[in-house]
Amino acid sequence: MEARRNERGFWFVNIPRGPHDRDSVRLWLSRPFVPAPRCPLEGQQIQAQRSALSGRWINDCPKCGRSLRAVEGAPEGVYLHPECPVRDFPFPVRGADIRRTEKGSLVLVPGKGTVHLVMIASGFRGAAHSV
Repeated sequence: MEARRNERGFWFVNIPRGPHDRDSVRLWLSRPFVPAPRCPLEGQQIQAQRSALSGRWINDCPKCGRSLRAVEGAPEGVYLHPECPVRDFPFPVRGADIRRTEKGSLVLVPGKGTVHLVMIASGFRGAAHSV
């Protein structure tokens, strides 16, 4: 599963449901369950190195290879690692409960239980299998 961040900065997981996954349920994540970034350098400034052959700045992340953005007003060679709006979110989630808000949204909050995701693929004429 993938966790995504909306334009207001809140994290959620889209859980497919219904025939052929045409519908989905949005499960909002409370702060303790926001997954860690894929690259440990996300959102940080990085001092780039010059290429030995061309003499240009190497503006790629040394850990994940993503392209970096130059920081305005900073010395030459300082780049900013962009934050990725998508992160990996594994199931099962231990120490969690799902609560429904007054507006009807589902939120993953700290609790005593374990939240599992069980998906059963539907097949044609008995070809269904568990995923």
